[in-house]
Amino acid sequence: MKTIVDIIRNYIFVEDSVPKKADIIFIPGNTHKEMSQEAAKLYKNKVSRLILPSGKKSIKNTDCKIDGYNTEWEYLKQILVDNGVRREDILQEDRAEFTMENAIYSRFVIDSLNLDIKTAILCTAKLHTKRASLYYRLAFPHVKIYNLSCVVDNVKENTWNESKEGINSLMAELDSLMKQDVFIKNEEFWQLFTKDKVDINRVYEEMEKQKNMVKKFY
Repeated sequence: MKTIVDIIRNYIFVEDSVPKKADIIFIPGNTHKEMSQEAAKLYKNKVSRLILPSGKKSIKNTDCKIDGYNTEWEYLKQILVDNGVRREDILQEDRAEFTMENAIYSRFVIDSLNLDIKTAILCTAKLHTKRASLYYRLAFPHVKIYNLSCVVDNVKENTWNESKEGINSLMAELDSLMKQDVFIKNEEFWQLFTKDKVDINRVYEEMEKQKNMVKKFY
């Protein structure tokens, strides 16, 4: 019989087998090195040539909280370069402030470069994978996206409930998922992303309507 811990674990912690080849690697905004390090390993193993980190700062903060960097993208890019990724193979998205924007603005970048993306690897923290994958799959409905989850702050699927920090972190992520359910289920909005190229102005209009609700959640 499954316990509530089992149910939560199976819902939050999602991961796929990494394909031998992918058109691109996505890294949602964050302040940890692990995701970029894993992406660099895939790059050096020739799984993918292109990597797109995304992020300006957290919407919770007035500026980027990483010493020496103006944006999360700058930080993630530097970790990639330090781990052997060529600068010209790193795409740029440095305006996003929360997960939904990471996905949407990454789509804008791909469209602007006229890239034909069929497969992608989403490199995220284990606790963040569920929410990030929901948004990226909505923003890229024609792309097969594989989840690669990284251990951050020692939060793992089999031990998260053994410490107060792990429990608090997972409950905070569940809280975010529940609050943002209204965005994830907005079929009319996500229908805009089913086109070959997104109507950026229309997307901005719709996002502006939701801005106050988004800020309330963060």
